[in-house]
Amino acid sequence: MAKVKVESVERMTKEEAINAINNRFEIMDYREDKQLEDALDMAIEALEKQIPMKVRITTSTKRCGRCKRQLSAIGNIHPERNYCQRCGQAIDWSKKQ
Repeated sequence: MAKVKVESVERMTKEEAINAINNRFEIMDYREDKQLEDALDMAIEALEKQIPMKVRITTSTKRCGRCKRQLSAIGNIHPERNYCQRCGQAIDWSKKQ
């Protein structure tokens, strides 16, 4: 069996993938194929959840930026989770805005 040489393929970022799908939506008419439209919407939502989102800080809590679930009380020492346990959103705990 012949070996196939696989060249290094540059992968697109999650943001680039979302833009590519959205651009295709604008060019093509998916309204006739509701199943495909739903599948692409789900793919975009899954990709968006993988992009870390800042926590929302209130006077007493830190909350998920997507679903607003409480992640921590202010001042509590806890292991910082990488994802919200309710909605699956990736969490950005950095203090930078």
